[in-house]
Formats: sequence, structure tokens, C-alpha cells
Amino acid sequence: MIKKLKEIDLTQKNKQQYLVGILLCGIGLWMTVLNYMTGHQMLAFINALLGIMGGICACIARNKKEKTGISCLIFGGLYSLCMGYLISGVIDGFATAWFYILPLFAYILFELKVGFFLNFLVWVSVCTVLWMPMPICLRGYSISFYRRFPIVFGAAILVSTLLEWIRLQAMEKLRKSQAETEHAAIIDTVTDAYTYYGLDKQIQKERKTSGTVPAAIVAADIKNFKMINDLYGYSYGNQILKKITDSLKEELNEHEYIARVESDHFLLVLDKTPRSQLRECIEHYMEKIYNLNAELGIQMYFGIVITNNMSQSLEKLYTEALLAKDATRRKGRCGLEFFEKKQKEEILWEKKLDADLKRAMKHEEFVTYLQPKYHLKHKCYCGAEALVRWKKPDGSMVSPNTFIPYMEKNGMITQVDFIILEEVCKMQMAWKKEGRMLYPISVNMSRAHLFTPNFAQRLAKIIWQHGLPTTAVEIELTESMMDGGALQFADFAQDLHKVGIRLHMDDFGSGYSSFGLLKDISVDVVKLDKSLFDGEMSDEKNRRVISGLISLCHALEHEVVAEGIETEQQVHQLTQMGCDIIQGYYYGRPMERIQYERILYRTSAGKTV
Repeated sequence: MIKKLKEIDLTQKNKQQYLVGILLCGIGLWMTVLNYMTGHQMLAFINALLGIMGGICACIARNKKEKTGISCLIFGGLYSLCMGYLISGVIDGFATAWFYILPLFAYILFELKVGFFLNFLVWVSVCTVLWMPMPICLRGYSISFYRRFPIVFGAAILVSTLLEWIRLQAMEKLRKSQAETEHAAIIDTVTDAYTYYGLDKQIQKERKTSGTVPAAIVAADIKNFKMINDLYGYSYGNQILKKITDSLKEELNEHEYIARVESDHFLLVLDKTPRSQLRECIEHYMEKIYNLNAELGIQMYFGIVITNNMSQSLEKLYTEALLAKDATRRKGRCGLEFFEKKQKEEILWEKKLDADLKRAMKHEEFVTYLQPKYHLKHKCYCGAEALVRWKKPDGSMVSPNTFIPYMEKNGMITQVDFIILEEVCKMQMAWKKEGRMLYPISVNMSRAHLFTPNFAQRLAKIIWQHGLPTTAVEIELTESMMDGGALQFADFAQDLHKVGIRLHMDDFGSGYSSFGLLKDISVDVVKLDKSLFDGEMSDEKNRRVISGLISLCHALEHEVVAEGIETEQQVHQLTQMGCDIIQGYYYGRPMERIQYERILYRTSAGKTV
């Protein structure tokens, strides 16, 4: 029977009602036979009605008519109970009717989705506890089984039903908690947009109904959003996120979605694919977002990947959109960028470079080269600039232009700065022990050091630990470092002078130089960028600019170094202009320590006079 029932397409409740109906029918027929054999024709008739009722309930449940099945079962149970009382009286009637009440209780418990085995154990436990004391409590020891069993059985049912009610309340709370958790996983609580997980679920759902359709995946984030949080607080920042989300939602079509991935990072799915249409759409978004708050003037970065196959994983598409967005950020402007394969190749190249640089750092592959400086007035070498070079184990050299920009971007350059500083100190200490005169060597420092507390004192401590005066090492900072950080640059220069370290302003004239910097920031040496000396300085206007720069620097008591000098004519012209020091290929390329020693200490064996 049960095997056949499994083959019937019924709901769980229908199956329960069907089984209870069969149980009710079986008990009724069994009791009919038993009563007829003992001469109780009336009880046999009642049990026969009960059996018929159970059969009817089973048939109704099998045909998926739940409410009728419930009514028939309740009617059958109550009818049996009333007939038992009517025929046998109050005491005997209850003792008889428990046979009929049993299936009814079972049905009610099934309706409550009772844990059947749990309740069975409860029944057994309660019955065991109550069974023995019952004869003492009720008329002594002579109470028959039929009179005391219904009381014990009823108590067991009452306790198990109470436990089931408690379980149901706990389950209801659990279901609500799970529903809230599921909602929080799908819908972002700050913006009411999808979460990444929720959007992924929605896309999977659409794939089943509409198949794979062309779409654009857009990654976006807000420029300087951290600054908004820092200035106005996180609550205000959340309001901005909500406004942006609501503004974008207004522009989305039926099958377009927006999700907040984290912080200020958004993910959009658009049903547009032509690049011109997408560009127009995103530019409209940017304008609308910018106008949300005139005071902040919010700007965003957008990266777009177009796919003709949405069956690809959202993770892969979003990763490619992020690559495109990062390409926009690297260009230093807000806007949009479409994903290209070369962007992925660049990322892979950077990952490989990153691994190689870490290995190079571990195996000390970064070496120090020195480019000598020549003093025009004294007609002798007067020091050098320390430059980092990457020498691989096979002896090959990697161009600084290959790895320096990447190291500046990921922050690794700060570690290299100290490697070069330590190496320069060791060189100077070795020359000092040999009794040679110490000429200052300048070391480049990256922008990140400007914001490090007590950095000048740290530099001085390293120099002193090697037994050197602070005049043995000079520091070079590029002019571009002052963009947005002129105050930090000025404070850093002041701190250096307090510990006796001279400061060079490198690459002056490489960009839109401000002459105000020369008077506002206390530097010792101004290094004119090599771009000023391109060609043979044949242009009269260019020569006047260079001559004016040199005169201005001298008036402000700054020493002048000309970088990138390669020809005799350039040297002659700079000598006439009063330039102090020359650095370039004309007087020496970057070289190893041994070569530098040969040209610096070639007189009097390099001994101190």
C-alpha cells in the first residue's frame, strides 16, 4: 500500500491524511469483528461506521480534497465518541471511545506536522510514569485497564501537544530569522539594491527563462568616497550611496539591475550593447550623479565589459569590468573605459613582475650604481647620485623604467629607498676607513616618506649608526612630489636641515614649475631637468630661460645642477651661464662602485690631504 502511495502524486498533507484514513478504517473494521464475536452488536455497528468513515477519508485525501477529508475525520471521531457515551454510559463510554479517539488525535498531530518519533517517545515516557500510580489515585487497585488507560493516554497526548506547540513557536522564529537572513543576503540594507549574491541569483533565474542574451556588465565606484566619510561621517556617506542608487534605478529598464558589491563599489547589468549607446548612457549617469550634490560634485569611475553570452559566470565578467575601471583610474581621470584583452595582459604582466620583484628583494638583486657629478668652477668631481639597478642572477640588467613606476604604485619603492641608503652608507664608511675624502652622495626618496612621522630623524640615525657625518648623504625629492603636498614638503625640508642633511629638488622644470616653490621651500640644491637641455640649446629663448633660472636660484642661494648633459657645447654654454655642477653622460654614465672610485680618487691615490 505504502509503495503504491509513493507512486501517487500527492502533497505531504494529503499523504498524511490518506495514511490516517487507512489507519482509522483498519481499527474500525478490527473492532467490528471483535465486538461482533463477543456479542456486542451495537458496538460492532458503530465500529463499522467508523471504518467506513476512515475509508471515505482515505479516498477523499487520495483525490486531493483536503478540507472534505478533515471534516470527515472530525465527524467520524466525534460520532464514535458520542455513540460510545450513549451506549455505555459516562465511564464505560469513555473507556470504549478511546479506540475511536486515537486516530483522531493522530490526525490532529499530523496536521500540526508533529515530530512523530519524538511524540511517540513522549507518550511512552508519560505512560510509564503515570501507569503504576493510577490504581492508587483512582478507587484503589481494582481499576480496569479500560478505565485508566484513557487517562494516561490523554495525559501523554496533552504533554506531547504542548511540546509540539513550543517546537512550532521556535520553528516559526527560526523561519523568520532565516527569511531575514536570506533577505539581507539578497538585498543591500543601505541602498535597497541587490547585493552581489542577490544579483547573481537574479541573473541565474533569468537565464532559465530567457536563455543567454547580450548584456553589458558595468563596475563603478565613487572618486574619493573615503574623504566624504571622513569629513561628513558614515551616516551621511550612506545617504549619498542611497541617493546614487535611487538615481540610477530611475534610469534602468525592466531587465536591467544594480547591485552594491561593497563600500562604494557598484555593479550594473544593462541590456544595451552598442558602445556608442553605452557611452551615451554612462555619460548621462555621470552628469546626473554629479548634480545630486552641487557641493560635493560627486564623480565616478566606470569600467564596462560587453558580453554576448550571459551564461558566463558573473564573477568572471565583473572581474573584467573591474580591470577596465582600474584602467580609467590609472589615467587619473573619472570617466569610462571598455574592457580590452590587453588590460588583462597588463594585469598578468604586473602579477609576474610583482612576483619577480619580491624574489629580487629576497635575493638582494637590487644594486647601487653611482652617476658622478662634476663641479664646473673647481673643475673636479664632487660626488654622485645613487641610482638603483636590478641585476638578475644571469647578469642581465632590467631597465629602471620597467620596474620603478610599478614599485612606486604598489609601495615597494620605500623598501628599495632604504636598501640604497644602507648601501651608500656602507660605501662611504669603507672609504672613510681607507682615509679617503668623503664626497656627498645623494639618494632619492619616494613621496610616501613625506607623510612618515620623524622620518628625517630616522635617516640621520641610520647615517650616524654607520659612523658618518650627516653631510655624507644628501636627499633628493622630485618637484612633482609637492603636488597637493607642499606643506608636507616644506616641513620635511625643515626637519632635514635640523639634523644637518642637505636637500635637492630634483627634475625642476619637468612640468609646470612654480617659481614660488623656490622661495617657499628651503632646498639646498635645484636640479634642472634634462628636458630643458634637449638638442644643443640653440634656441635663444630657451637659453634665456635657463640662464634666468640659474640666476634666480643663485639669488635665492640655491646651488644649481644641470642633469642629462651629453655634449661639450652644452657644457660650454652652462659654464658661461654660471651653472655650478654638471651631471650627465658627458662626465659619466651610472657606474659600479669600482669605476666610480677610479675617476673620483685618481689623484694622490685618493688620500685625504
